[in-house]
Amino acid sequence: RLLLEYTYRALENAGLPMEKVAGTRTSVYSGSFSTDWQQLQYKDGELAKTTTALGVQPCFNANRVSWFFDLKGSS
Repeated sequence: RLLLEYTYRALENAGLPMEKVAGTRTSVYSGSFSTDWQQLQYKDGELAKTTTALGVQPCFNANRVSWFFDLKGSS
C-alpha cells in the first residue's frame, strides 16, 4: 500500500495525473530490502490467509504498481 501511495505522490508531484499515465508504455522497476511484514504474516500460520504468500513477496511490487496505474511497459 505504501508503495502505491508514494508512486501516486511521485506522479502527482511530477504533474502527471493518473488519467494521463494510464495505458502508457511506462516501465516500473522496484527494489526492496526488508521483509518485516512478510515475517510477521508467517509468524502465526493459523492467522495467515491463503493470499499471504502472494501479497508479501517483494518480487510482485513492480507488477502491483503497473496493474494499479494501468501501465503497459515492462515491470
